[in-house]
Amino acid sequence: MDRNISKLQKKQGYWQKHISAWEAGSQSQKAYCQSNGIALATFGYWKRKLNCRIENEPAFYPLAVPTSTPDTNVKASLAVHIDRFKLEIQGDFCSEQFKKVVTTLEQLT
Repeated sequence: MDRNISKLQKKQGYWQKHISAWEAGSQSQKAYCQSNGIALATFGYWKRKLNCRIENEPAFYPLAVPTSTPDTNVKASLAVHIDRFKLEIQGDFCSEQFKKVVTTLEQLT
């Protein structure tokens, strides 16, 4: 199975290099493919596939959490809205766990 992942990563790397080279140049896709012996349809397939993969990667936005000592008389709360989800936290929480929860929610949207 590791060998299959390695093959896929090699293919993705190969096509990403060609796509990046084409983007950096001034040729049309057709001209680039002809000059590099690449099928235009295959180039287009990998361009869409790699672009879709990048767009679907979850975005993580760092959250600065103050490290102050909470006042026991004041109930701390935090509300976060991510698309259709609303996450409310009362009191103390683990920032690492919170980061995982936010990342997971972003993948679901």
